[in-house]
Amino acid sequence: FKELKSKYPHGLLSVPVVGAGTVNTEFEVLTGMSVHDFGTGEYPYKSILGKTTCESIAYILKNSGYTAHALHNNNGTFYSRNDVYKNLGFDTFTSVEYMSNTEYTETGWAKDSVLTSEIMGALNSTDSRDFVFAVSVQAHGKYPDEYTPEDGDPRVLSGIPADDIDTISAYNYYLKQLDEMDDFIKELCDSVLAFDEPTVLV
Repeated sequence: FKELKSKYPHGLLSVPVVGAGTVNTEFEVLTGMSVHDFGTGEYPYKSILGKTTCESIAYILKNSGYTAHALHNNNGTFYSRNDVYKNLGFDTFTSVEYMSNTEYTETGWAKDSVLTSEIMGALNSTDSRDFVFAVSVQAHGKYPDEYTPEDGDPRVLSGIPADDIDTISAYNYYLKQLDEMDDFIKELCDSVLAFDEPTVLV
């Protein structure tokens, strides 16, 4: 990830939530709308988007000849994505139930490595241009307080009192997930760079 940051344009992204409710960040990215316009505690995916369409980047790109695909390595009904993505203009939606060779973390979240083949499959599914939107879940918590890193895994070396074993364990687990997600990003970048169509990866 840091290598990408050193080579390519990057910047800061302001998001409406931290730690939970990340589906509202997803909503803002896809629509350009602020969830704050909907009222306190609102989740558009749980309310209005289950019933009606909404302008989105998927609709905009479809008007330019793209096919729009959504991917999520979690259950299709999570935040009603099985209904919402249709109303956001996606032509196809693949959730974890339809992904092959999925591996899972110790806490039950699908690992992001499954997304590389799914993203490339979506890009190859049409002869026209494709917009592929992928949402990953690997580093989601709750993080276990009894986790021991294996040899070669990243680990906490300082910043947490040595007797706070539970917190150190949780951070070590989180670091392991970030390390594997970083491997996924490299694998995806390598696959996109080898792809025979002009492609933009964000």
